[in-house]
Amino acid sequence: MPRLNVLVHGLGSVGGVLAGALADGGAQVRAFARGPHAEAIRAAGGLRLRDARLRDIGPDDARPAEPVITEPVITERVIPVELLAPDADLHSVDLVIIAVKTTALADVARSLTGRLGDDAVVMSATNGIPWWFFDGLAAAPDATEVPSLDPAGMRAVAPADRVLGSVVHFAASRPEAGVVHHNAGNELILGSPAPRARTSEVADRVAAAFAAGGLTVRRSDTIQHDVWFKLWGNLTMNPLSAVTGTSTDRVLADPQLLDFASRCMREMQRVGERLGLAIDMAPDDRHAITRSLGAMRPSMLQDAEAGRPIELDALVGVVTEIARAVGEPTPYIDGLLGLTRVFARAHHLYPDV
Repeated sequence: MPRLNVLVHGLGSVGGVLAGALADGGAQVRAFARGPHAEAIRAAGGLRLRDARLRDIGPDDARPAEPVITEPVITERVIPVELLAPDADLHSVDLVIIAVKTTALADVARSLTGRLGDDAVVMSATNGIPWWFFDGLAAAPDATEVPSLDPAGMRAVAPADRVLGSVVHFAASRPEAGVVHHNAGNELILGSPAPRARTSEVADRVAAAFAAGGLTVRRSDTIQHDVWFKLWGNLTMNPLSAVTGTSTDRVLADPQLLDFASRCMREMQRVGERLGLAIDMAPDDRHAITRSLGAMRPSMLQDAEAGRPIELDALVGVVTEIARAVGEPTPYIDGLLGLTRVFARAHHLYPDV
């Protein structure tokens, strides 16, 4: 069988980890990149991927009484990635991974329109609620009532039957051009949203390549639930960290913010129940997981600090729109949206209307 031919659109933190796993798993990896990031990749002969995940150091069998110390052991390898010209022929691509910020999806849609082969599969690895979310969801509202679902027009480029949905449960960052850090976690969930998707054969090869490359892959028959559950955990921590300028552990240490976050999460749970996406976990239990991760700096905080546009519509605005469409009031999430929007506009991170 020929090697899996992969195009990564968004060779940043998440895209870099995915590219590294696929390359290690035997796939041929290509990507679009530009500016200093592209220059650094070319100079190094590939993407420099640093694995900074925590490992247990000791004890060994000879010294059972020795303490176990958890510390980062940083290793670096260069991932072979072929950088493509913007007008490159894409008809031989088997899999396109979309790992850009949602604020850049319109550019992605324009760059891919009419350029993919009939059998190409598109894997979404973006934050928030993706354009295909309502496909295969029995209790979904009318998509026209949720304008933040697909403002970029991705559905025309990648309809649900050629989509492989994904949820990443790992933390990564891009500290400098040409370098990606894999900081924590290792899980990747894959699933097709449409009931009659044409992605099954490629999905099997993709899952095998990711697993061979070291990721823990789980296949899901209800990928929308996995997306909803991840967003439930990110809905509050992303914007609250951005607005306060601090890490998640400090946000959760404040009793008022903790209560506010829990109220938002309970509202989102009620919205999910109307969609058939019940979450069987209490907010306090999810907070405990977040605390266990330490001083995490979510992507929205990183974007705000770097002066980049924040993904407010995809992470928060879309939830309020879905809530209105299904008739579920969300006063606390509405307040979170307004607070973060004013902050973002004041710092030129969100468009003025």
